[in-house]
Amino acid sequence: MAFDLGFEVTLAADATSAVFYPGQLILHLPLRFERCITLYVVCHWLLAIFGARKLAKRFSDSTDIQYFAAILFGLSGYVAGQMFNVVFLVGAAWLPWAWDAWES
Repeated sequence: MAFDLGFEVTLAADATSAVFYPGQLILHLPLRFERCITLYVVCHWLLAIFGARKLAKRFSDSTDIQYFAAILFGLSGYVAGQMFNVVFLVGAAWLPWAWDAWES
C-alpha cells in the first residue's frame, strides 16, 4: 500500500538518506557490505567517544574525568542503543563535537 503525500520527495531532500554525508564513503569501500557497515558503525562510535573526551576537556582538567566521561558517553544506553539505528548513531556521534563548537 502506497501513501500519496500530494508531493514528491527526492532522495537528496530526505535527511535520513544522508546522500551528501561524507561518512557514507565508508560504505563504498571495496569490501563486503557487512564489513563496510561494521566499520561505519565503529568509526561513528569512536567519533562519539573522542568527541565526548574533547567536550569533557572543556569542563575538567583531570584526564581521569575526561576519559571517564568519554567511556560513559560511548557506552551509555542512548549511544549503544543506536548501534542498530545508524541514522541516530551519526547524530549522537556528532553531538559532543557540535556542543564543543557551540561553546567556543
